[in-house]
Amino acid sequence: DGDPEQQVAALWAFLAQGDNMAPPPGIRTGDAAYEIEPLDRVRMVGVFMRDVSPKVLCIGTPEGVHFAWDLQNARLAKAWHGRFLNARGTWEGRAGALESPPSSDLYEPPPGPTVALFDAPDAWLSAPWPTQSGRMQVRMFDESSRQFGFTYRCGEVLIQEVVRPGSSPDGTGWIGRLFSMIGAADHACLRLARGQQIVADADADGAFWRVDGAHPYRIRFQPLQGSEVRIVDIDGAQELRATWAPKTMFLWSVQW
Repeated sequence: DGDPEQQVAALWAFLAQGDNMAPPPGIRTGDAAYEIEPLDRVRMVGVFMRDVSPKVLCIGTPEGVHFAWDLQNARLAKAWHGRFLNARGTWEGRAGALESPPSSDLYEPPPGPTVALFDAPDAWLSAPWPTQSGRMQVRMFDESSRQFGFTYRCGEVLIQEVVRPGSSPDGTGWIGRLFSMIGAADHACLRLARGQQIVADADADGAFWRVDGAHPYRIRFQPLQGSEVRIVDIDGAQELRATWAPKTMFLWSVQW
């Protein structure tokens, strides 16, 4: 609108992204020719992603927070803030190259499934986390509300997960995750985090946990009635686990 102060502020906000900065509009040479920019709408592209699987759906939003869903293993694989994706490895020549998020502002959930079904009531406190992945069934997207739904099978039950990415006023990214279950499971458990150290934030009445590791992040979760939350030591690391009471929905968010 011709306001010099706003123009200067916008320029500094653009430069503050550093290495995560997308190429300026209109520059389309070299790698920039393959840059996918979700400027005014959600963009989706299927890729081979490094350290994930050959069947990954990357979803970019105009808010600048994006994520990769592993279709092969039915799980949220990565989320990041800044540039969305450069698809040169997927689109150029014979393709098949492994893609990676073009940002160091990254959140990586623990490997393996988020939901586990244990055989005994106390097994979730000490047993290693199962490695068997879920099986994708359905995916649904509501672009207007920026909510992305995935339904997958875990054992004898169906899990419905809704992922909602967003950005805080201070520029940090966050991901909201809402889980519901179709079917009955007596000893269902969710793994919210894994890291070198997990610490409850005393200033937030137990609703926040800080997770230290290669890419630190914070979990926000208010335990539901009938749900128990514990930090457990497993294989040289700590995991934040929570039991999942039947016929309840489970919601938490991640900020990084």
